[in-house]
Amino acid sequence: MDGSRNNATATPGRCEISCTLLPLFVVLLLCAMFFTFMNNVPAVEVVLQSVPAGRRTVATSVQLVIVRLLGNIPGPVFYGYLLDRDCQLWQLERCDRGNCWEYDSAHMSYSLFGASAVCKFISMVAFFLSWRYFLRDVRVSKSTSSAADSEMMSPSALQSPTETDGLTGGALANFQC
Repeated sequence: MDGSRNNATATPGRCEISCTLLPLFVVLLLCAMFFTFMNNVPAVEVVLQSVPAGRRTVATSVQLVIVRLLGNIPGPVFYGYLLDRDCQLWQLERCDRGNCWEYDSAHMSYSLFGASAVCKFISMVAFFLSWRYFLRDVRVSKSTSSAADSEMMSPSALQSPTETDGLTGGALANFQC
């Protein structure tokens, strides 16, 4: 449409849109997709390493349900709200809004990309924090096990069993499964 709202004319065909930032957008989109799918395997690995062997199936299932509940239910509603907010011209059907005919493309691209960037940043922070606390727990468990190992390797623990100790004395007595 050309002109102001009071004196508007329409021409057939599509409007010419010059998009100089399309290559940058495609590169950023591909990077976002790469980093989105790159953390799937480590996330499952963290769950598998942080729960006992008998509960790994349940832990993986709970993780999948939580991810689906947090992503698949509010995600489409939120993005639908952003799309509806950027609509400039609605189709009217019997005093009700129908489909959107015209979007504010510039504002819509910024709002959708901004919302995706914020969600990705929150996800990265949560993943980093879980990785950080997982490493801390691993260090604590390793230091506890190394203290037990050094106690087992002490000279008193390495003495040879006497005839009265049998198999219960010496280094075998300190061996734990």
